[in-house]
Amino acid sequence: MKTFLSRPTDHGRALPEQLSLRIRKAARDCQDDAELIRTLHAIFQKVLRFDHIIFIAPENKHSRLYYIWPPCHGNEILLWPKSQENDEIMLNAYHNTMLRICEHGDYATTTISVLQKYMKEAYTENFSLMFLRRVIQERFFGLIGFVSFRKNAYDEDDAAVMFDLLEPLVYLWETRYPHSRNLELPRHDSEYFSLINLPGMQKSLSLIHKVSREDIPALILGETGTGKEGVANLIYRGSGRYMRPFIKINCGGIPPTLLESKLFGYQKGAFTGAFHDTPGCFEMADTGVLLLDELGELPLSAQTHLLRVLQEKVIERVGSSVETPVNVRIIAATNRNLSLMVKDGSFRRDLLYRLSIFPIYIPALRERPEDIPVLLNFFMLQQSRRMGFPEPPELAPSELARLIAYPWPGNIREMQNAVTRAMMLWNGKKNSAFVIDAGEDLFRNMFPPLDLTPPRAPDPPFSSSMRLEDVEREHITRVLAMTKGRVAGKGGAAEILDVNPSTLRARMQKLNIGKRH
Repeated sequence: MKTFLSRPTDHGRALPEQLSLRIRKAARDCQDDAELIRTLHAIFQKVLRFDHIIFIAPENKHSRLYYIWPPCHGNEILLWPKSQENDEIMLNAYHNTMLRICEHGDYATTTISVLQKYMKEAYTENFSLMFLRRVIQERFFGLIGFVSFRKNAYDEDDAAVMFDLLEPLVYLWETRYPHSRNLELPRHDSEYFSLINLPGMQKSLSLIHKVSREDIPALILGETGTGKEGVANLIYRGSGRYMRPFIKINCGGIPPTLLESKLFGYQKGAFTGAFHDTPGCFEMADTGVLLLDELGELPLSAQTHLLRVLQEKVIERVGSSVETPVNVRIIAATNRNLSLMVKDGSFRRDLLYRLSIFPIYIPALRERPEDIPVLLNFFMLQQSRRMGFPEPPELAPSELARLIAYPWPGNIREMQNAVTRAMMLWNGKKNSAFVIDAGEDLFRNMFPPLDLTPPRAPDPPFSSSMRLEDVEREHITRVLAMTKGRVAGKGGAAEILDVNPSTLRARMQKLNIGKRH
């Protein structure tokens, strides 16, 4: 899967004359959507190779109408129930315009799900999909797509063609569906980023959606800052426990002496300061989900209690012998190698087996550079809203290429911090330069360059004597200190003093100057 948020540079091809005008004319003249899709089919065949064209009519409040031409196994309209949550995500304008090129095996796009329901060819290797989605005035979105029964049917040139036709397509959507601007869809929380928008996460998403439906423990593995908590949120939202309690605890952020009381609660009088009975995270998460972040920091005593919860589904508060039943689904996340911890005895083998029924590895950002433009765009928009800027900045193509090439050792968290820092320095003007410093660039711009020249050996102090022999002795001694006692050869004391090495040695002997060989 490839995602484009802007026109690919140095790509594209010449468009037939009047093509944009024909799209605008179809928007005005077509009597209904069925006529419109047939007209668009004829227009786009002049610039693209495809087997079916798809067009979404956004006016229906309860289901989405996918018009397809030619008909798909006798169907000109493919129905799909609308999801308010998905609409909220799509209308959250961290990418007003998005074009995707999908192939067989790509996952987590609604359009592919619709096609797979009606089109058996969508499951074959000879399947390609390119679609362009545009949010219109933050109230509804338009979508046009092209299905091909050829492998790798679309490339950057085709993507550039679609961006070149974006203006007449926006005119079409706004002209045909003006009443859709009044749809009462709540604006999505700009703090929430859906992982389904990341092309590099598609393989992981397939596993995430499978494990979310099963009421079993989930173990999320990955480096610091890769978005493990976001994955846990996605599992929770897709599970049968959604809308039930979702409690999160960072096992590495609580002192080991307090962790068990935090997890399992404590009875009044269990320790100094325990003035009343207090439930722990397991009781608060009852019937819901508990996220144990930084699981590798869990001490062995707490690991033993956790194993008992998984096996017997009961807990005991600190200071109590009463068993309390709990019904909690565990999601654990860690950046540590638990197998190595088992070998060195710092993690229980039986607990690892219990938790790793379905481990999910989240690749580092350097392993999925295609996600970098999407994430940068989201964070820039997020910070623009927080800081009150009317529009987010734009990254120059060379700047974007530099950031894609950077390995981001701190992953998504490092990127978020870098964007926040750049936004604080930006003047808020649309056409002004916007630069994101990361890695060595950050420290190079923050601190003056270091002087790495090795310090010079201190010169021997001058004698207060004015006698010629004493002055000569001091001068020869200083030069020998500079050459570390070397008399002859290139850079030696004789060369510096411009005398024959034999003459210098004789003079050193007369002045009683020792030398190093």
